[in-house]
Amino acid sequence: MRMVLCLAAILAVPCGIGAQELIWPTPRPALHEGRPHADYIQPTESGTVESGMFGCTRTSGRQFHEGLDLKALNRDRRGEATDPVVAVAPGVVRHVNSVSGRSNYGRYVVVEHTGFSPAVITLYAHLGSIAPDIQPGAQVQAGTQLGIMGRSASTGIPRERAHLHIEIGFWLGRGFQAWYERQKYPSKNEHGTFNGMNVVSMDFLDFMEQRRRGVVQDLRDYIQTLPTAATVVVKTRAVPDFVQRYPDLVQAAPPATGIAGWRIEFTWFGLPKAWWPLDASEAAAVQGTGNIVVFHDRAILERYPCQSIIRTRGGVVSPGPKMQDVLEIIFTAAR
Repeated sequence: MRMVLCLAAILAVPCGIGAQELIWPTPRPALHEGRPHADYIQPTESGTVESGMFGCTRTSGRQFHEGLDLKALNRDRRGEATDPVVAVAPGVVRHVNSVSGRSNYGRYVVVEHTGFSPAVITLYAHLGSIAPDIQPGAQVQAGTQLGIMGRSASTGIPRERAHLHIEIGFWLGRGFQAWYERQKYPSKNEHGTFNGMNVVSMDFLDFMEQRRRGVVQDLRDYIQTLPTAATVVVKTRAVPDFVQRYPDLVQAAPPATGIAGWRIEFTWFGLPKAWWPLDASEAAAVQGTGNIVVFHDRAILERYPCQSIIRTRGGVVSPGPKMQDVLEIIFTAAR
C-alpha cells in the first residue's frame, strides 16, 4: 500500500482529518434498502435507467454524464416535485446560482467539505427553489436543507422528469477565468470559479454503494481504488493550487532539490487522482516537451469512449482534449 505523505511543510496547508460519512441527499431511501436502481434513478426520455447514472451512459455510450439523477418521491397537485434536497455532509456553501437560465444546471448550489480527506465539493442542480439562508459562506450540516427538487435548467426539463442532479468531486483551479477567456466562448462566465467546467466529478453512487458494502472505508480509499487510465508528465517548477488544496492526492514528499515536474495519474473520466513531484533528473529522464503521456491503458480507454483523455496520431500518443483542458486549467494560475 502506498503511503500518502503530508506536504503541509511546503504547501502551507493542513493534512486531512480522516473519514466522514455522507448521507443521502433526498428522502427516497431505496439505496439503503438495497433496492434496484430503477427505484430511485431518474432516466432521460430514453427510459434507460443507466442514462441517469454517471459515465458513458448517453447517446449510445458517446456522451458523458458527470452526475447522478435522483427521482422525485413527492409531488404537489400540479405534479411538481416537492422533495427537500439536503447537504450530504457538513461544509461551507461556496456558490449559489439562483437564476435558472444562466446554466444547464439551472438553479444550483455548491458546498465544499473541508473536513473530508481529501476535501471535496458537492453540487446540487436543477433545484426548483433554494432555501433563503443558503448563501455563499453559510455553514451547513449533514441534513441541512439546501432547497427543493425541481426541473430548472437553461434548456428546460419536463415536469415528469424533475430530479436532483448531484455531483461529488474537485474544483480544478483558481486560474479558470483566465483559461475561460482564452477559449473565446460566446457567453460570459456567470459562475466564477464554480463554473461546472472547472469541476471534475466522481461516481457518487459507486462510492456510496462501495462504502455501504464495506469495500472502501472513505473517499481517500475509494480514489486509490480507481484504475489509472493514463499517466502524464508535466515539466514545470510550479506548485498548482490544486495540490495545495488537495495534498492527500500527492503520493510523495517534494524533492530536497526542488520540484522540476509532476507525474500525474488520470482516471478515464479525467480526474488527476495521484501526483508525484519530480526532481530535475527525474524530469529530464522523460523525453519530450509539453504534457507527455508516459502510460495509457488502452483497454480501459476503449471501454469508456465518451471522454477524450488521450489521442493517437501517427503512432504518437498525446493528451486528448479532456486531459489537456484539465491540465491547462490546473496550471494556468501556477505558471
